[in-house]
Amino acid sequence: PQISHSPSFGLLDQSIIQGVTVGTPDGRHFLNFLKPSVRFQADRVQRARGRVQNQASNNHHPHDGELFIMKSARWGPRSVLRSLLWFGCFAPLFFLTARAHEDPFDRWEDDIKRFERLTLEAQVDSGGVVFVGSSSIRKWKLDQFFPNKGYLNRGFGGSTIADSTHFSERFIEPLKPSKIVLYAGDNDINQGKSAEQVVQDFKAFVKKVQQLVPGVEVIFISIKPSLKRWELYPEMSKANASIAELCKINDQLKFADIATPMIGNNPQPAESLFVKDQLHLSDKGYEIWTRVLQGVLDIP
Repeated sequence: PQISHSPSFGLLDQSIIQGVTVGTPDGRHFLNFLKPSVRFQADRVQRARGRVQNQASNNHHPHDGELFIMKSARWGPRSVLRSLLWFGCFAPLFFLTARAHEDPFDRWEDDIKRFERLTLEAQVDSGGVVFVGSSSIRKWKLDQFFPNKGYLNRGFGGSTIADSTHFSERFIEPLKPSKIVLYAGDNDINQGKSAEQVVQDFKAFVKKVQQLVPGVEVIFISIKPSLKRWELYPEMSKANASIAELCKINDQLKFADIATPMIGNNPQPAESLFVKDQLHLSDKGYEIWTRVLQGVLDIP
């Protein structure tokens, strides 16, 4: 009997196994999951072909079982299509399951370890002022804008309120500060959180740090109005208003309103307050923040 060698299995093997899945960690995991079943079918076909060839050389015909294996396991266009559909249906479930086991806080480990080293190397005295939060804190040159004050910068770009809460035992508690200046909420709302969620995250942060450092004062810098995220500012403004109300009824909380002077009497904040990305602050922007914080921190 004639044995046809369809290229379809090669297509499936190279496109699905080597092309579709390569390039991501999850893809490589899925490759290990998928490959044995594909190889098993290939081995069945090859074994059946080998037996048929041996029988053909001895003038024997393959029995029905071997012909069934060859027909059912042949990788024709329909089989390739079915396999691709199977891959499309189940691969996302596999990827989502793999990502569900990832720790969302792992991305900050390098930053937190750097903070821990700084604290150990500098032998910081307790009772100081520490600035924590996202990139607007990280990029703030505190020594330049608050000379001779010794304020500590512990900002890590892209972070949310929950990130600072999660790591507070490692990078805030060892400092034993008297005041914590927090800027966060910007990335939170950009990632889809509501104003109410941001307020709850702020409450959780305050509760945590005041347990770790009893008596510490928390100063919340209002979420800034940026040109890049201007469409989100109504939600940010709601969060600011709610947090400002909380600060009014708690002597250990203060609210630093940087939004009002940034907008002024204009429809939007001026472009000169930002760097090229229209999100992060220029020196002019930080000058406004510094003036506001000087008043809140009671700096003459």
